[in-house]
Amino acid sequence: MNFTKHAIIRGQQRGIPREVIEMIVRYGEPAAKRGGAVEYRIKNRDRGIIIGDLKKVISFFERSGKKAVLVADDTGEVITAYNIRR
Repeated sequence: MNFTKHAIIRGQQRGIPREVIEMIVRYGEPAAKRGGAVEYRIKNRDRGIIIGDLKKVISFFERSGKKAVLVADDTGEVITAYNIRR
């Protein structure tokens, strides 16, 4: 994600790390604003749902060790998934 100098400075001044900004854009609800801009925000009612989904993702990553997926180079189609024996 690209940041303007203004966004970097304002984020630092307001104590909003880049990672938080990226999460808001990724999971937030978009709303059109004047001048062709889009505002993203995470509503309170959605916060719990998002946290639950992210906990599931963390759980999946914790269980992904010693697993692999074979993908066709030309089509990007998943051929198979398997456990790595090492």
